[in-house]
Amino acid sequence: PAGVAMLRHYSLNENTMSVAREGAGPEALLGYFAHDMDRAGPYSMLAEARALAHGDPRYIGYLASNRYNRGFPEYVRAFNSAFLALPAVPSEIWADASDTAEVMVRAYPTEAHGTYVAVINTGMESADEVVITLPGERRVADAVSGDEILDRGTQLTMNLYPGQVRALLISEPIAIEPDDG
Repeated sequence: PAGVAMLRHYSLNENTMSVAREGAGPEALLGYFAHDMDRAGPYSMLAEARALAHGDPRYIGYLASNRYNRGFPEYVRAFNSAFLALPAVPSEIWADASDTAEVMVRAYPTEAHGTYVAVINTGMESADEVVITLPGERRVADAVSGDEILDRGTQLTMNLYPGQVRALLISEPIAIEPDDG
């Protein structure tokens, strides 16, 4: 009731190759075996990025074995920084805000702190020179670093690698009309 959660399940290693049954030979080392595996590089966070784009999660949970290793820390850190910079409030898809079909925009309006925006590349390719159109002249900052991105304007242009999420903050609240699609 408090919000939506994103859960990612990795198979568990109940009987790994390093555990032999008592009295069994070396052939018993391989019983039921599963291994956690992710896509490489920027694709390692694609499932989470797509869940954020389509499902409005406010929490993330992972079920993983004792051998879980994410790898590619720069992409994991970038995703987590952007995700944690967004408020845990309901959001809406901002229809037609992006000129690229694979790039989705979600708006998180707050009464006291302006409107947060998640720009998410859900595609398998880099999205270069993506134009994000704002509803009117707005001041925009990066919600992670606090750096000003746009002093006043109606459009932003950005480059996004596959699965990249950018968290932005528009200094004033914006009324968001829900997307019917």
